[in-house]
Amino acid sequence: MNRDNTTQGWLQIQCRQLPDVVEGVVILGHADGQEVEPVACWPEHQQPNTQLLDKAYAHLNASQTRPQFHLLAEGQATVCSPIIIDQRCYGSVCLRLHSHRPQTIQFVSTQLFNANDWFHWLAGERQQSRQKDTLLQGLLESLAYALNTSDDQAGWQPLVNSIAQRIDCNTVQLVLHSNAKPLLLATSQSQSDSYAQQLLLAAHEELARHVATIATTSKSDEFVRHQTWLRHENQTNVLHIPLFHQREMVASLALSGTAEIPSETVRSLEQLGLMLAPIIHLRLPTKTKRVTPVQYWHRFTLRSKWLASAALMSILLLLFTPMTMYVDADATVVSEHQRQVSVSADGFLQAAHVRPGDQVMLGQLLATLDTSDLLLERNKWQAKHRQYMKAYDKALAQGKRDEINIAKAQLAQAQAQLNQLAFQLERSEIRSPITGVVLSGELNTRLGAPVSRGEALYVIGPIEPLQLQLRVDEKDIALIDVGQHGDVLLTSIPGTVMNLSVSQLSPVAVVEGGRSFYPVEAALANVDQVLTVGMTGVGRVAVGQKPLWWRLSHRFFQWFSVWWWQL
Repeated sequence: MNRDNTTQGWLQIQCRQLPDVVEGVVILGHADGQEVEPVACWPEHQQPNTQLLDKAYAHLNASQTRPQFHLLAEGQATVCSPIIIDQRCYGSVCLRLHSHRPQTIQFVSTQLFNANDWFHWLAGERQQSRQKDTLLQGLLESLAYALNTSDDQAGWQPLVNSIAQRIDCNTVQLVLHSNAKPLLLATSQSQSDSYAQQLLLAAHEELARHVATIATTSKSDEFVRHQTWLRHENQTNVLHIPLFHQREMVASLALSGTAEIPSETVRSLEQLGLMLAPIIHLRLPTKTKRVTPVQYWHRFTLRSKWLASAALMSILLLLFTPMTMYVDADATVVSEHQRQVSVSADGFLQAAHVRPGDQVMLGQLLATLDTSDLLLERNKWQAKHRQYMKAYDKALAQGKRDEINIAKAQLAQAQAQLNQLAFQLERSEIRSPITGVVLSGELNTRLGAPVSRGEALYVIGPIEPLQLQLRVDEKDIALIDVGQHGDVLLTSIPGTVMNLSVSQLSPVAVVEGGRSFYPVEAALANVDQVLTVGMTGVGRVAVGQKPLWWRLSHRFFQWFSVWWWQL
């Protein structure tokens, strides 16, 4: 049995969906020939039942156009349904049922007869596949004509004749585009006069400006020259296929006629063009020349030349028109004056009451140092002070002058120590020296850590006046000067652009992330919004009038100058 996988799958679905089906078989072929054979059976891994095959052959030989059934012994039945394609019986499907109820037999017969549409679709698909294979085979034969052509112009005639025989069209033309003007290599129909050939070449030159396959009609308003040629030749449709080799169009293939060419045929012709282009390029090496820019310019229409000239003049005018040049830089709002808050004595950090960004008042408590050791030391000297006071009173009562003087000295020493401890306890509370904003000093992660005398804990800046600090790249710092103006856009106030004026340039660069920046201070003007220290944005400084070409190329010239100097 020559199994057909597609038909086997269809039979398997039918047998599983229909009720009481025990086994089935499908035979295909011609009713009057010897090619009829089983192509599918169910269950799949068993050989077809001989009695069931005989029923199917008998049904096919009888040329029945409706399903038939036969009752068998043991309460079974067979149902045979014809496979009809284009009003002709090509086969039969026969099922054996484990039931002889009329309702079941009628239902199975109806379902099998309705499922005959699937064979219509399968036959159509296979016919289209055969037609496509036939077309590809014919086009490959045409390609063989191209390989066997001579190097002269007449050698391409068999190629276009072969394509015209296999495609439903009236005329096929092959035109060479490697020269300044199109050259007709071959046509399936000879041109009646020179005027017709001129119209043909003009139409090909018009479509040569496009890099895709184009299908147009005589009623299209887009291609004027093609309309004239189609009307002269009494044609209504034309298909233009460009042939490219190494990104250069070497030729074009045009098919004209009264009927539209199907899309499948168009794709096959495009595949033929991919193989045909390098052959044309190799066959005519001495007669082709690369198109020069002047020759390519002459291919454009007068309107296209005017548009290209206008576009070129606009670009040149834009490149050489002086425009205001800006230097962009990251901007940060900072205080004009800043104060550092440092530690007056060694100790341990006990608490931090503010963080960067907080507003503080004059004398506000910022942080506290650990005072446990100072308190113990003060209690010790207070006890000594009381002890020295008792010794002084006792010496005074006894009138011992020497002991009185010693006690006075000890009392003075204890009082001095107490005064010093009181001063240190007072300085353990670190307070703000001004009213402003905490700019830096994140101490919450250092609680309990030791601090040294003179170590800066906080940086506080006044709320007003504020200024802008720009971080200018070292490549642009030479363009910046005091007094230049610009504007700034802050991230937190995106709808407000504020003016700035450069007031001071720092002579020392700051290196961050492998790049060098120069801090540049600028004064702010027309400030209508409430600003706070730490706001960031982008600022730009106007550095003069420069043409656009200079703005686009000065970075390259800077790099090239350094590279050339290093050679």
